[in-house]
Amino acid sequence: MAAVKVKTKISVGLVFLFVLIVLLSVVGGYSIKKLESDVGYMLKHNYEDIGYTQNIVHALDQIDYLLEDSMRTSVNAYKAQLHVIEQNLSKQEKRALSEKEIELTKNIRRQFEEYRYMVINSQAKRKEAHRFEYSLKDKLFQLKDYQMAELRNNNNKAQEDAKKGFNMTAFLGTLCFMITIVFIFSFPEYIASPIRELTESIKKIADHNYEERLQYKSDDEFGELSNAFNTMAEKLDQYEHSSLAKLTFEKNRINMVVDKMSDAIIGIDEDDYILFVNKEAEEILGVDDKSIVGKHAPEIARFNEIFRKMMLNKNNEDFTIKLFADGKETYYAQEVIELDAEQGGEEPQTLGYVFILKNVTKYEEHDQATMDYVKTATRKLQKPINAIQQQVKVIERENKDKLTETETEALEKLKDEVEKLQKIKQEFQSLQLKAEDDDDNMMSLYQLIPPRDIVEYAYNTMAIQAEQREITLELHYEFDLPKINADLEKTTWVLVMFISNALRYSTNRNRIVITAELNEEKTDMVFSVQDFGKGIPTEVRDKLFEKYFPTASMSKTQSGTGLAMSVAKELIEEQSGKIWVESTAGEGSTFYFSLPCAY
Repeated sequence: MAAVKVKTKISVGLVFLFVLIVLLSVVGGYSIKKLESDVGYMLKHNYEDIGYTQNIVHALDQIDYLLEDSMRTSVNAYKAQLHVIEQNLSKQEKRALSEKEIELTKNIRRQFEEYRYMVINSQAKRKEAHRFEYSLKDKLFQLKDYQMAELRNNNNKAQEDAKKGFNMTAFLGTLCFMITIVFIFSFPEYIASPIRELTESIKKIADHNYEERLQYKSDDEFGELSNAFNTMAEKLDQYEHSSLAKLTFEKNRINMVVDKMSDAIIGIDEDDYILFVNKEAEEILGVDDKSIVGKHAPEIARFNEIFRKMMLNKNNEDFTIKLFADGKETYYAQEVIELDAEQGGEEPQTLGYVFILKNVTKYEEHDQATMDYVKTATRKLQKPINAIQQQVKVIERENKDKLTETETEALEKLKDEVEKLQKIKQEFQSLQLKAEDDDDNMMSLYQLIPPRDIVEYAYNTMAIQAEQREITLELHYEFDLPKINADLEKTTWVLVMFISNALRYSTNRNRIVITAELNEEKTDMVFSVQDFGKGIPTEVRDKLFEKYFPTASMSKTQSGTGLAMSVAKELIEEQSGKIWVESTAGEGSTFYFSLPCAY
């Protein structure tokens, strides 16, 4: 036998309800039509018949009134009332249906003919018409009583038909209501129950309970769905058991590879729980994997200084850890890999992090040796530069009017070369500051500093060079300016570098304005150095603070590594400050940096 589908069951149920509704409508319509017919019959037949009888009696009363004064009453007056009787009696004769009603109507017709003859044709018999009138009225009253009885019968019949129609309609309505109620409560449950069971089973499958099965026995679509689900669950169960050994093997192999790596590796999940650590990481942290694997990373960081630094610098790409072991410094560069997974086109979901510590000791030692050489070179370079500057100054002062044009040009070239050496020395200093800033042992020496100390220090440092060029250094600041919380050495180096650049690109016998003032909001201290040279082209100004962008592109006679401005930007920004430049071609440039006030 073929299985009945859910669609067929729903269609049959809906058709059955539709048939009941149509049947209810037909029965109700028929009952109303029957009641309407019965009431119409009563109104049209019975009431009209009674009306005919009453009209005849009324006409007889009128004739009786005329007979009382028969001597003065004309024949036409009698004929008029007799005509009324004739009309109503003729209508009654046509409407008579039952045998008794026909018989009564014939008797009335017979007596009426005799009565009419007496009234019209014989003056002598008119007086006898009174007696005959009573007999005629008696027959009319009998007919009226019969008509009233018929009216009552028809009324009872109409009431009985109405009651039958009401009962039938009520029965069908109740039946439709009961079937509908059963359909409303049972059919949704019939549909929802297997869906609910399927939903619960799917949730269990999602929780990796692949032994879950549906026990829905049916030959319809739900039965097919149940069979398909059970087949799927069985396949998943088989796959899980067949893959478990393979996955375990692969996991162990990955763990062996991680343990054999020379870099320290630590895995953390999305909830900051430690998943694994290799042997190298255990040695660096001074722990074993059993004591931290499965533990909450912030909790481990509370008791392990190295791990705390790693967690705090998770987003710092340049973070380096320095450790002491066996009387030797060891450096590790940290790399953090964020593990993301895309799910159905949605936003990538973070699955965890992998911390990798790479041993960079040999690179740090090489950098340290380089920086030591830079420090020595910078220190030794300053002495010959000062000596040459002093000699040039003496020559210019004592032989100013004695030098030939060739000697003057040679002296100017010598001064340009000295400036190049100064620029190289300044670049060496910027490299030194940058290296010290990146050193894990070098902490920024923040202190409360009056702005005038920074301005005056920079002025004193560059005063000799400005004097040689006959350039005036103008200072503009107020003595009661609020202090700033800054690193004095780094901040003054930036201001000195600004003044040095202004001297380099200013003509002789010019001026440079050095200013320290509050910004409009009174929150930051703004330092600026303004020169009145040729200005900076727009295409150069936009890239001026980029690393390795040479300011020499502004002049063919100048050279540099392009590091000074980028280092200055880093030194100011690490103190929560800002740095920028404004320049107009042909009018000069103004370099600014601002630092927060220490209110």
